Amino acid sequence: MDLHHLGHSTLLVSTARARVLVDPGALSTAWHDIGEVDLVVVTHQHRDHLDPDELVKYLARHTDAAVVGDHQSAELLAGHGIEAAVLRPGGTRQVGDLSIQGVGGDHAVIHPAIPTIANVGVLVAEDGGPRLLHPGDSHDAVPDGVDVLALPIAAPWTSMAATATFARRVEADHIVPIHDAILSPSGREIHVALIDRLVRGRLQDLADAGPTTM
Repeated sequence: MDLHHLGHSTLLVSTARARVLVDPGALSTAWHDIGEVDLVVVTHQHRDHLDPDELVKYLARHTDAAVVGDHQSAELLAGHGIEAAVLRPGGTRQVGDLSIQGVGGDHAVIHPAIPTIANVGVLVAEDGGPRLLHPGDSHDAVPDGVDVLALPIAAPWTSMAATATFARRVEADHIVPIHDAILSPSGREIHVALIDRLVRGRLQDLADAGPTTM
């Protein structure tokens, strides 16, 4: 499995038989020109995870790509002319040698005054290979046997203590920092260094690293 961090929470997962794009959001532009993918996965509707206008343009150029997401994102995308299948917690989707399973269900609470929306994290498992967890914006789902955790490191809905605790609960062998575009370069450096001290797995910072074999 090759993992390419395309900025913020956007990841491209590639194998010999499949390419899956997770969270094509507005805080990343690198995904606009990544070429063909088999599947686009949306964890939730916030614009840093889903940019509908740019996704419309992308799908116009790459018509073979299927789209799945939580039920609210699917409804939002329908209003933009995009047909997206609903991926629910516990539901699965097979793409080549990748199995995509929905986990979680709700976005983390930002503040009681802000309504909670749907959030479906994804467990992406390669046949005979590693299992990657992209949680979206939530710490609720802690599946067994996660090899690679895409870890949100800075957000209005979390703290350093909660982030590190979540990573320790997942117990992945490899930690990949994501959800980082709201940080300044020096702030990101501090966050990554602290996460490296606090987690048990090996931290692999894939920012600007290109596709990396996990």
